[in-house]
Amino acid sequence: MVENNKEEYGYEDVIGKVLINVDEIENQGKGNLISKNGNYTLEQCKEECNKNKECTWIQQYEKENDCYLFRFTQTQNKKLFQWQNSNSELAKYTINLNSKFPHVNKQESSSAKCHEECIKNSNCIFSTYEHDSNTNNCILYYYEEQNGATLSYILNPIEKVSYNY
Repeated sequence: MVENNKEEYGYEDVIGKVLINVDEIENQGKGNLISKNGNYTLEQCKEECNKNKECTWIQQYEKENDCYLFRFTQTQNKKLFQWQNSNSELAKYTINLNSKFPHVNKQESSSAKCHEECIKNSNCIFSTYEHDSNTNNCILYYYEEQNGATLSYILNPIEKVSYNY
């Protein structure tokens, strides 16, 4: 087994914003939450994520120094996932969020155009794109403001996902 270290994965830090509000993690993050660790700085939280073969994104809370490790969940459909500031698409993986989670549906002709829409929208954290004979469904998912929190995700998750699954 290859030992993971901090240099292996590049992270994008989004300060003051989270994907899942701390009060909603148990409900919203079902299937994605790996663990909650106390007394961790952001850098220590990233190190823990690197050590965990499933971890692809984290949320760290300054005040309590709580660190949440998250994973993607596999899908059966042809959905493509892409973080806003990433150049790589991830097929057949997503983040499970309930229908109340802030998002916008768009009709786009390709996953590249869907990702462009996410890049143009300052509130977008990631996009998913699903194409079949009936639809070209692009969904933009939004950040949630939360002071003292940082969302941090691996910029190129395909490196970790393809190695570990």
